[in-house]
Amino acid sequence: MSETGSKPIYTIDAFEHGYQEEGKIFGTECSQCHHRQMTQVLLCPSCGSKALKQIELATTGKVRSFTVQNVPSDEFLNDAPYGYALVDLDDGTVVSGWLPEAKSEKDIQIGDKVQWKKSYKVGLIFEKVQ
Repeated sequence: MSETGSKPIYTIDAFEHGYQEEGKIFGTECSQCHHRQMTQVLLCPSCGSKALKQIELATTGKVRSFTVQNVPSDEFLNDAPYGYALVDLDDGTVVSGWLPEAKSEKDIQIGDKVQWKKSYKVGLIFEKVQ
């Protein structure tokens, strides 16, 4: 949880441990412009500042946009069809993730409330909140 200039704030192993073992999603926030993102970077993509800090991101949000993948990559071949969405987390961060239970456009809508689901699978997995 330190600020950085030229070295990573956290390692990929620490990031994966956070969401696989601790049930947390980590990201970075710029101390200058307060831009937030999940991806680890060395400079803020919004203002170019090196003053970044590690933060814990929200685990709930709303679907901003989505698509249903019917022809997936090899890694997700057994999961198709599934939804893939941009999610506005409740803390203002925008992330992308997949919704395995969204098999068609009828299963998910823009504005639906979703929450992150801890999983052994790759990427962020969300499920619709009833």
